[in-house]
Formats: sequence, structure tokens, C-alpha cells
Amino acid sequence: MAKGNKGLTIFLCVLLGLLVAGLGVFCAFYFGFLGDGKAVLSYNGAIVENGQSLGQIESGGEFTIVGKDKYEVKIEAYATAENDFVFTVGDAEYSWRNQNGKDLTSGFSLTDEGGADGLYHTFKLSFDDFEGILAQYLNTEEAIEVPGGRPAEDIFKLTIVPIGAEESVLEVTFSPLIAVESIVLTPEEVIF
Repeated sequence: MAKGNKGLTIFLCVLLGLLVAGLGVFCAFYFGFLGDGKAVLSYNGAIVENGQSLGQIESGGEFTIVGKDKYEVKIEAYATAENDFVFTVGDAEYSWRNQNGKDLTSGFSLTDEGGADGLYHTFKLSFDDFEGILAQYLNTEEAIEVPGGRPAEDIFKLTIVPIGAEESVLEVTFSPLIAVESIVLTPEEVIF
């Protein structure tokens, strides 16, 4: 019996050692304790790869920068041939492609949610609808319309530059969630 207890004790010690080592490796990569200066981005708790598309996001989404607590945030128009569209401000007509790269950060609200020094920092990204974002950016009260509707593809690029680690710039693209205003069903076309 004593020999069986000794074997169990050794097994548990080895298992505990592996568990602690695994936790240490996880923390080293997740929290950046390896000293490589890299920052990691998460959106609503999910790790986001640099250059990834977030698709349509809701206002109030939470971004966390792991590994850095000081950073700069910039939101720019992101235009490609696939997501180009026309919008009007009053009587003037504009192409989204001509807005590419323009700083639209002023059309969004960034709310500091705090963090832990050197480990992580969190902020919330809030916004009105697309027309509200443009109205704030253009500082206008004129009517903004998107006659053909805007595409569902990403139209903004969020860039995060960690202070002191400028080589690890994080960029993701996104689009504000398109709110459904109404659904019209035609009884002749509804099939059950």
C-alpha cells in the first residue's frame, strides 16, 4: 500500500508541475511577459488577428489591448473597389473611394474602461448610424443620404498604435451594424 501511495504522490507532483508550467506558458504568450513588446487585441473577449475583418459590429463593443496599456487609436475610411458607394451631403455627391484613408475618428466615441498597468487596457467603441458618423466627422447638420444603400462589407479601418511598441501596430477592418428598419412581407410570396 505504501508503494502505491508513493507512486500516486509522484504522479500528482508531476501533474501539478506540468499544470503550473502550462499556465506559465499561457500567461507568457497571452499577457506578453516574454518581453517581445507585442500587443494582442481582443474584441468582446475574442482574440483578433492583425488585419482581420470584424464584419458588422454593434455600437458599444469592447476592445482590449493585452500587453500594453498606452496606445493611440485612429479610425479611417476604408475603401476598395468592392465596397465603393455614393453618398450625398445636402446637394453634394461624394464617392466613398475618395474618402479612403481619411481620419474619421471624430465620428466615433472612445470610452476608456481602464485596465491593469502594463498588462492590458480596455476601451469601448460607440457610434451612431453611418449617417451620424459622417455628420460628426463633417461637422454638418445637412441631410446625409446613401441613395443606393451602403454595402455590408467593411468600410472602416481601426488602427491601434501601442506607445513604445510602434512596430506592433494593430489594424482591423469593420462596418457599423446595419439596423433593420422594417420588414415587408408580401402574402403572395411567402411560402410555408
